[in-house]
Amino acid sequence: MKNDHDAAKSPSPRLRKAGLGAALLALPVAAWGLLGCDRDDANVGGAAALPGAGGYDDPRLREVDPELVTWTQAAHLDVGLQNPVKLAWQPGTGNLLVVGDQALRILDRDGGLIRQVALPAVPTALAATSDRIYVALKDRLMILDAQGKPLTTWPSLGSDSHITSIALSGEDVWLADAGRRVVARCDSGGVVGLEIGRPDESRALVGLQVPSPHLDVAAASDGTIWIANPGMHRLEGWSREGVLQRYWGEAGASIQRFFGCCNPADFSILADGRFVTAEKSLPRVKVYSAQGEFESVVATPAMLGENRAGTDVTVDDQGRVLLLDPATRSIRVFGSRGGGAS
Repeated sequence: MKNDHDAAKSPSPRLRKAGLGAALLALPVAAWGLLGCDRDDANVGGAAALPGAGGYDDPRLREVDPELVTWTQAAHLDVGLQNPVKLAWQPGTGNLLVVGDQALRILDRDGGLIRQVALPAVPTALAATSDRIYVALKDRLMILDAQGKPLTTWPSLGSDSHITSIALSGEDVWLADAGRRVVARCDSGGVVGLEIGRPDESRALVGLQVPSPHLDVAAASDGTIWIANPGMHRLEGWSREGVLQRYWGEAGASIQRFFGCCNPADFSILADGRFVTAEKSLPRVKVYSAQGEFESVVATPAMLGENRAGTDVTVDDQGRVLLLDPATRSIRVFGSRGGGAS
């Protein structure tokens, strides 16, 4: 598996996709639901790695070597929402936050309800610090205090915007906008200072390829901004100034790679710099080293069942992996067999 490409030494390849792949990558945001683009086409992005594969329902794709599964489910917490969308761990409080159904639910570590807060629109993304909660309402950001009291709402990023992820780094708020296929760096007042993701041939940048409403962003402890480029089947590390520094990941059916038209759909970063990735359609949750080398499996397709829409993933202060499972409307908590982070 090719990993940890130095962007300065190995320029990003030009995107070359044909047929259904090109059509998916060109879809406007309004067409996602109509054409069912959350249902990956197995022949876009790696089915050839499994000879004779008929699609992501091929039973061979669901087989995972048990020796690779080094995490165990420690808890299964009901979230109390019909359509849970996003999950976040709130540092400094021990609380779990979940949004969906035009509501924010603040839960304790064991899943007990602390309070529920009504939201003015359907939420699409979520992040938190110890004293602030950030909720995206499709094209704009709402900020609440730690108890869920609304403080302010930023102006819309545009009618085509569809915010699917939020990352916090110092004074910066990074918004992953799957609708416009960019990641915006905003200051504390909501002013956009930079947008990452547009193709730039002069810098050999292919741009963010986002065939479905899944675009994730996370900030590493060293300040690197990591963005999932799902149509390219990789994670990209960017500087605050918008310079692509490195990337890793490959398309393929094997457990080490990312399968389907557009994965990974979600990811998070452990305290030691390792990555936890989640794939949709063929649901697989895995751990990679800080350099992008495959290490282990958290949850297999057999564990997660039929999950076309994806599984939001985050990590807590104990090094546990938390999955928001929309099929069971629950948070599934995984710890390594060695306890805490593996």
